[in-house]
Amino acid sequence: MRAPAILLSLLVVVAACTGDNGRDGLSTLVVVTPEPTGADCATGGQRIDVGLDDGAGGGVANNGVLEAGEIETTDFVCNGADGLDGLTSLVAINEACSETQCPQGGVSIDSGLDTNDDQTLDPSEVTQSALVCGGTLPPPALVGGDFTQTTDWTVTGAAAIDTSAPGNDDAGEAIIDATAACAGDTVSQTLSLPSACASQPLAVRMAVRAVGSFVIGPSASLDFAGVSQNGRRALFNDTYVDDVMCLGAAAYGGSRSIGLSHPARPGPGCSAQAGVAYDNVVLVAAPSICPQPGTVLNGSFDDEVAGWRPTLESGGTFSPAVDDGVHVGRLSIPAGGCPQVLVEGEASVPLAAEVAEPALEFRWRSMGLADLGTSGAAFEAQVYNGPVGFGELLADRPLTFTDSVGYTTERLCLGSTASGIVVNVWLRLAGAGLCAGTPAADVFVDGFRLVDEPSCP
Repeated sequence: MRAPAILLSLLVVVAACTGDNGRDGLSTLVVVTPEPTGADCATGGQRIDVGLDDGAGGGVANNGVLEAGEIETTDFVCNGADGLDGLTSLVAINEACSETQCPQGGVSIDSGLDTNDDQTLDPSEVTQSALVCGGTLPPPALVGGDFTQTTDWTVTGAAAIDTSAPGNDDAGEAIIDATAACAGDTVSQTLSLPSACASQPLAVRMAVRAVGSFVIGPSASLDFAGVSQNGRRALFNDTYVDDVMCLGAAAYGGSRSIGLSHPARPGPGCSAQAGVAYDNVVLVAAPSICPQPGTVLNGSFDDEVAGWRPTLESGGTFSPAVDDGVHVGRLSIPAGGCPQVLVEGEASVPLAAEVAEPALEFRWRSMGLADLGTSGAAFEAQVYNGPVGFGELLADRPLTFTDSVGYTTERLCLGSTASGIVVNVWLRLAGAGLCAGTPAADVFVDGFRLVDEPSCP
């Protein structure tokens, strides 16, 4: 008879609340790994480490990884001296999102004997279960993202993997040239992705460059479940740049083919003038930079301005503030010159089955907006699938030169193409006209959320 073996190396993340069990709203991480035979477990077993994702001991806070300095407690669950009739003990982590389990999402840690010896814990073999409400499954591994070989990917049409190309930091890259772009060809890999209720926000990290003539446009495009989402960087030449694409709601919940594609839309009128090359493609948990499906990342500014990116502060600033007792984001420009401040955030639009007519709602109020004829100060908001100015414009709140009276609630219709993807929210406060007479101005924003707006076309 052989001793029971725990065939598992997993990460369970318990999203703790602010207070005693989760200081400052940090996540509690639980890591379960096999424990070899030794002083702690004579016949081997499991080691369970628990701690806050707070960056203690030189770690990185809120990165979804329990690092050595963050471990607060360690326990061991050891195997018995012998296995029953030579059977192996198995442990599995499964989604537990039903109303009778964890209505707000979570996982179940299940264990039992592998009675049919197929190395899989079947439902009929489960003898013990423990619910971890708020817990999440780790992301699946996307393999072969350095493109040193072709076996892990499915390549269609004119798309290609060139294992001898220089690549970003070693040989190999995937190429979607202009011909492949207009034909809709991709380099893809099928993964089993957890449901959103049992997953941290996920992202694809990658290096991308232009192929052929220089490109001005979205850096990349991912296809999953028939939905296309553009990268948030713009490409200007054939030098590799890093990009991060947060996965939208369409990517979660079952078998998904993640396709590396081209931002140009295939078919008649395709405008691709150059290609895109990919390298160093990996799938990661990204709770600090990506929104949960159906939400705007830090849309209430309760975490100050975390998750919002000032992309240009030419004389202007973006900072956290408290206005009328509420946490808000504050865009400010001084008087004179041509000051401006541009800010970007992320919103994960729900699936069409959940929200038929998606719209981005937010509140804003201003002080100092004015049209002085030859100069002034104005505020605008836009939503893109891809980088600002180069991606697909989904919604536009035109320039306004008039101060609001108290807080004004806006709803920007996003359209059906936004369903299931992560979009780029862009805010701008700027001097206008000749600029010499630009007044000082402030705009306070708050309450970003995604809603169903029946009046949207």
